[in-house]
Amino acid sequence: MKKDEINKIWKIEEKRVYSNNLKEFYHLLKKQSKLKYFRIKILGKIDAESIFLLYPKKIIKNNKNILIAAGFHGDEPAGSWGILDFLEKSKRELFNEINISILPVVNPTGFKLGNERDIFGREPNTVTKNNPSREGKILLKYSDLLRKLSKNGFLTLHEDYQQEKFYIYSFENGKKPGKFSIQILNSTKGIYKKFDTGIIDGYKVRNGIIFNEYDDSFENYLFSSGVPRCICSETPRGDNINRRIKANGMIISKFIHLVLKEI
Repeated sequence: MKKDEINKIWKIEEKRVYSNNLKEFYHLLKKQSKLKYFRIKILGKIDAESIFLLYPKKIIKNNKNILIAAGFHGDEPAGSWGILDFLEKSKRELFNEINISILPVVNPTGFKLGNERDIFGREPNTVTKNNPSREGKILLKYSDLLRKLSKNGFLTLHEDYQQEKFYIYSFENGKKPGKFSIQILNSTKGIYKKFDTGIIDGYKVRNGIIFNEYDDSFENYLFSSGVPRCICSETPRGDNINRRIKANGMIISKFIHLVLKEI
């Protein structure tokens, strides 16, 4: 299957908007930010488009702290829209139980174009200190803050155009995936079957999980910096956009539930 690199967009019927409509997405997101009492911070700009961080107006001292990210690749928009779906459906009381921070669109120029890479043709999810992307440099600039906000876990939402089943990259302390990773893998049950065993992008997948495979990604960077669990989810990008959005909302909800239950 050949990847369609240019203008990969979908019509989101429920909202009567196309998946790459960054202006409308940010409009709806800011509305939810007010309702859920988030502060919005501009971490930086890529070709005049802002990379936003949402974090609680009041960080409750004894609460767990998690960071959720999406939109590293502009042709994988269901994670960003899944965040919005999660915020729209969540009760305000949840945000008193756990400190949730969000990077809704890390690659805004790619998001607008419906392209995997940014407007400069770079892979945004590269944060190695030797040759980080522009987006990576912005994340590294705020690395101390982002580590604090993800103290108890980091979730990044991706999609895979080649697969029809769900799988995850998991970073945890241990020799094999724990209950946390296994339950995240089961979070889309009823929508997607899980990938079993094989090779994806050169990595070994065992029972739907690519475990502790170190690379140049932001999730690996945070894990190596002390964040105890980092999950990168991969929903099937070729599926219906509304199902993909729903699945990503389910992944977020399960991640929060597991952190709260200390699994």
